[in-house]
Amino acid sequence: MHQYLDSDGSGTSDQCVSSTIGSERIADATAWLKAHNFKGFLGEIGAGSNANCIAAVQGALCAMQQSGVWIGALWWAAGPWWGT
Repeated sequence: MHQYLDSDGSGTSDQCVSSTIGSERIADATAWLKAHNFKGFLGEIGAGSNANCIAAVQGALCAMQQSGVWIGALWWAAGPWWGT
């Protein structure tokens, strides 16, 4: 599973939908994992480098940790926002 926090979920924008979009977007997957007694791994998560996006990523990671069904995640960074 991959999760980008911009408006179309593509990771092509450095703007996130909201500061809570991270936890909102993983909520259905979290519920499915719990219902089926599975563990999940978020293969990629990415967002812009600004306060709104940082809060959104933090929210996703906190929700994952608190759920007990996620075993980890990998950060994805690329494109013009990465810098040098």
